[in-house]
Amino acid sequence: MKRLFNKIPFLSILLAVFFSHTVLAVITPSVSQSELSVATDHLLLGKEKFVALQLNEAIQKLNASQTLFYKHLSALTDGDSLYDTHLYLALCYFTQNELPKAKAELQKAYILNFKKELASKDFPTKFLQFFKETKNELSKTVSKSRLEIHSQPPFAKIYINGFEMGLTPLHLETWPIGKHTVRIVHESHETWTQTIELTKNNHQIQAQLKEQAPIQSISKKLQGQISPLEWLQKMESQEQEKAQTQKSFLSWAWPVLPIVFGIVTYQFIQNKKDTPQASSPSVIQANLP
Repeated sequence: MKRLFNKIPFLSILLAVFFSHTVLAVITPSVSQSELSVATDHLLLGKEKFVALQLNEAIQKLNASQTLFYKHLSALTDGDSLYDTHLYLALCYFTQNELPKAKAELQKAYILNFKKELASKDFPTKFLQFFKETKNELSKTVSKSRLEIHSQPPFAKIYINGFEMGLTPLHLETWPIGKHTVRIVHESHETWTQTIELTKNNHQIQAQLKEQAPIQSISKKLQGQISPLEWLQKMESQEQEKAQTQKSFLSWAWPVLPIVFGIVTYQFIQNKKDTPQASSPSVIQANLP
């Protein structure tokens, strides 16, 4: 990439000024994404520990995972992972015959997404029955409310507790009361997030999305919707292809050049031989008296 920067220094300066923070964002993941990745690792380890029936270790890993997921809930786009921390904790407690703790975890999962069902092939039959009974009980005891979500501009993607729910405007006739994190994403605007306390009264969200900063708009236009680092790599690749083409041309051109030169020289000599030479005037000597 140095060769590209040396060849076009003005472009290097321009990119350094306008895209420096964007390049860093591409190279260095945010703290939220980094810790969410750690949370996912804890979740996977917790599941492995449960399968190995190492229940105490599984509970420890699942709790650590759950803590990180809730800490960065506003950045979470995979609600299933958070749901699974509650589900597998319930499974651990159910296996230890601690049913009140198991029900408490299932209630938290129910509030996250009360519509979610379990695949029968993935869980023991007794736990599936326990899950079904608990869910039926919660459907009667957990109050629900109506939730409307609007945004300006419309047709933005909505995440509730990390679950993708559709596009704005969205009308949910029933949703469990309690705390929920709403995240609204639009490609040309800044992400909007808010934690709401849903009560028995109907709740309506009117999200005004801010346009992205001008520097981000310039970045997108110049990059064609790719990151500055990818754009620079593309430019470097084009330069390398150009250099390779020139090298390829010279590789076959050099052997041919002496032949061409010899033919041209031969033709020049032949043309010179065939050209008639002008005869020099004869000198007549006369002896005068």
